[in-house]
Amino acid sequence: MAKKVVAVIKLALNAGKANPAPPVGPALGQHGVNIM
Repeated sequence: MAKKVVAVIKLALNAGKANPAPPVGPALGQHGVNIM
């Protein structure tokens, strides 16, 4: 069985600016998303 959706996270990022530094890392990390 598939896992249920726990949260929906919307991020607006500039091209090439997605990295694990704030605000992206904490937003994903608090929901258990592995970012590395």
